[in-house]
Amino acid sequence: MSLKVIVIGGGIAGLCLAQGLKKAGIDVSVYEKGPRRADPHWLQGYQIHVNPNGAHLQECLPPALWAKLLNNACSPSAAFQVLTEQIKTIAVVEAEFMNGSSHVPIVRTALRQVLLEGLDDLVQFGKEFVRFEQTSSGRVAAIFSDGSAATGHVLVGADGTGSNVRKQYLPSARVIDTGIVGAACRLPIGVRTRSRVPDHLLTRLTCYAINLQVRSRARCGCNGQSSDLGFCVVACGVRLYRP
Repeated sequence: MSLKVIVIGGGIAGLCLAQGLKKAGIDVSVYEKGPRRADPHWLQGYQIHVNPNGAHLQECLPPALWAKLLNNACSPSAAFQVLTEQIKTIAVVEAEFMNGSSHVPIVRTALRQVLLEGLDDLVQFGKEFVRFEQTSSGRVAAIFSDGSAATGHVLVGADGTGSNVRKQYLPSARVIDTGIVGAACRLPIGVRTRSRVPDHLLTRLTCYAINLQVRSRARCGCNGQSSDLGFCVVACGVRLYRP
């Protein structure tokens, strides 16, 4: 009997898993609720870092695909720095302490496009997961909003913080609001502006720590109640891309 794995969620985690299972010869299908393109979720997040532990992703990918991932990566940061809103230094972590040679910074959308390669026949878009059921044969069936279903031996919930798989399987598990808010962005810099920007803002990944007192409805973990957010971290990366 061959193992059949159903993955709910076509984000980075779901696609990484699908690549690894495919490489291992395991039958896998991925179901993503959004469309392949035109989905604003594909544009969220400007950059992530694949750290040394995450670099095990290489074991899941064909050599050519790993090489393509590296070719689409950003130039490594010289260091990581935390600044105030007045650009005063709070902390600096030099590259050697970050094990910079093992970190792979890459734009999130570029990473997802690379991870999709070779999975066209395995990923179905426009499939919103609703619930799962145990079948009489001992398998698990994933039910989608369009009335269709997929049956397999293993169901994996890779559908993010608001996972519908988790809500059904672990209904008592709650997402807790930490009270810390993060926002990230990329800032385009023209030739004239670039001459005025300090070198460390061009070569380091920069995080601005800003004290705030606001009333805001957090998106998760506080049951829709207003909460005081006393600290905000805003990360702005000025990246130099490889041609």
